[in-house]
Amino acid sequence: MSSISPELTNNTNIRDIESQININGSNNSQTGAVVVTAKEKYICTKLCTFLFVFIIASPFIVCDLYFAYNSISCQRDSNPVGLELSTWLQVNGYVTIGVLVTSFIIILTNDDFEIPLSLKILRIISSLFSITWLIIGSVIFWGTLINTGKCESNISNYMWARLILGFISVWFNNNSSKKDKK
Repeated sequence: MSSISPELTNNTNIRDIESQININGSNNSQTGAVVVTAKEKYICTKLCTFLFVFIIASPFIVCDLYFAYNSISCQRDSNPVGLELSTWLQVNGYVTIGVLVTSFIIILTNDDFEIPLSLKILRIISSLFSITWLIIGSVIFWGTLINTGKCESNISNYMWARLILGFISVWFNNNSSKKDKK
């Protein structure tokens, strides 16, 4: 004898979920199908992109501020630039936070499907600042501090990675902005 309930054996009580999906994109309240509009897809894409950038940038922000406020070895040494490495790291961390927050606000307030002018301007300003700031950081670290031998391995390794990845990031941003213009 079968232990299956009579409701399950009756084919009229079993719904075919696939036949309930609305392909045309109109709302079908009878079936309860979820319809995603182009605007919702665009918002989701913007937020996912921002989340991706935030996840990539977060470790750098944390490490910049950690090494800036935890003077382990060479972060407070003077150099010809007149700027301590700890100050460079603080500014770098806080500016990155500011750019992320500003970008997030611009993205949320924009309803158009195009990149807003304010975000393009922010991108140009942040790119120019990044290039300049990376050059200053390179002069501080590679031009002065690396030769003194005072930097411990953890700050030295981080600065090598930070500066190299920073220049790679600037290169990618520059190339992607060229593609946007085409």
